[in-house]
Amino acid sequence: MRTRISVVLLLVAMTILSARPSSIYNVNLDSALQVLDREIAVRQNYSNAKEAHINSVRSRLKPSEDNVDNFDVLDMLYEEFRQYQSDSAFHYSNLLYDIGETSKDATLIAIARATKFDYYMSVWQLDDAMSLYNKIDATLLPTRQRIGFYENCINLFYRLSLQSADVDQAMYDKYQALCDEYVDSIVSVSPPGSFEHEFYNLHIVEREDVDYDDVLRHRFDLLSNFDFSDSELAVLYASMGGFANLNGDSHKEAYFNAMSTIYDIRSSTHETASVYMLANLMNSLGENDRAVRYIRVAFDDALFFNSRMKQSQIGMMLPLLETIRYDHIFGQRSVMAILLVFITLSLCVLGVLVSKLSRRNKRLAQMGESLNEAQQELVHANDTLSTLNGKLKESIELKDSYIMRSLYINTSFLNQVEARCREAINNMKTKGLEAMRFLPYQMGIKEERQRIMQSFDQTFLQVFPNFIDDFNAILNEGESVALGPDGGLSTELRIFALMRLGVNDTATVAGFLNISPNSIYVYKARLKAKSSLSKADFDSRVMAIKKP
Repeated sequence: MRTRISVVLLLVAMTILSARPSSIYNVNLDSALQVLDREIAVRQNYSNAKEAHINSVRSRLKPSEDNVDNFDVLDMLYEEFRQYQSDSAFHYSNLLYDIGETSKDATLIAIARATKFDYYMSVWQLDDAMSLYNKIDATLLPTRQRIGFYENCINLFYRLSLQSADVDQAMYDKYQALCDEYVDSIVSVSPPGSFEHEFYNLHIVEREDVDYDDVLRHRFDLLSNFDFSDSELAVLYASMGGFANLNGDSHKEAYFNAMSTIYDIRSSTHETASVYMLANLMNSLGENDRAVRYIRVAFDDALFFNSRMKQSQIGMMLPLLETIRYDHIFGQRSVMAILLVFITLSLCVLGVLVSKLSRRNKRLAQMGESLNEAQQELVHANDTLSTLNGKLKESIELKDSYIMRSLYINTSFLNQVEARCREAINNMKTKGLEAMRFLPYQMGIKEERQRIMQSFDQTFLQVFPNFIDDFNAILNEGESVALGPDGGLSTELRIFALMRLGVNDTATVAGFLNISPNSIYVYKARLKAKSSLSKADFDSRVMAIKKP
């Protein structure tokens, strides 16, 4: 049963699609390895108990010419040897097959064929197993043999699905579906509380996406809620090791394989992969001594079970691990010698370096101070450049906008002047020179000045749309100002708008606004009186108004 279930574990593991790299369950690997080392030391005691039990079962054989009477005992002996010793398992499977085929009893034939089918699967003879599969009537098998047959069917079709995965998608899907059907069959025929029922029921539960914590929780629940045999516990821990491997959790994988190996030893199971996998993990974790110790146990199991494939596989790894261990020990000694020489030389050089470093540190400290000063100057220069750049952008925006508006206004004014001049010429022809007296009043200078002011207001508010709100923030509560009915600035606001643009010369401002310089002071004083800020702070706040 161990071989059958071990292969099924991979099928179950492949359904776990969403694993996380953490788990809520803590394990003590060191403690498990200590227990395992003690069990390895006394494993011969378990083998002696196993041999005594086999002899007890063998003593039940009847000295009868009709081997049908011994069929049940031979079946028990096959079960005892199937994970213990391959040659004996082969011998008893042949005896059972011969008895079944000559008995003419349909039930015995089904059991004998299922046993032979089990042996073929244990040695990977898939073609022979497939030909025998079609001859087995599972409905005739007792519950125990039927469960074992279904497990082997899962094993068979899973291996066939791997062979067809990259060749025939339809066959792959068919074999996977058969695997699921036989899992369902095991759960339906096995009694609740039995290992097979509870273990394979997890596969049904975990067909949907299940994360790593859930997988471990399900199996820890089995451990705490049911009483299983040593061989069944070995299988359960091996399955948990498989999930840990898929999740990349090497620490827990080593722990679960160590626990599986402990129960393999206690159940005298020699057909196992747990100790071999544990040896590989110990090697990857740098535990070379333990890796060699465990690979030797795996090799002894392969020799005793007479698994030539595993003997070859482990036989190639054993000298490699021994070489790695030797190289590790030699490397450690070489490193120690090199370290001693290096430390001695380092102590000699250290004194010289300390004095040099002390002097160099002083120079570096001086250079650091100079660099800090230079950095501060660069920061200040950068701030100044940023301010100038902002003002330059404002000037460019104002210039671009104002050019278009000036072009429109000047063109309009020229057209108006041209029209008035024609009218004056006509008047001169009809009314004489007396008509020229009214020409200056007909040029529309007042209207043109208003258009200039409107153009300025529109251009300024386009660049500084938040100017009114920001300006009111400077004034006291209840003293806010607003745009005129036509959406333009008042004379007072134009003074501060020009200030924001950098036009601070009073005569220039007065000439632009067509008012006297004294009026400029009056207007500015009137608005500043509405704020609690000082004159200097008031001007600074105005200049700080930013465009969005």
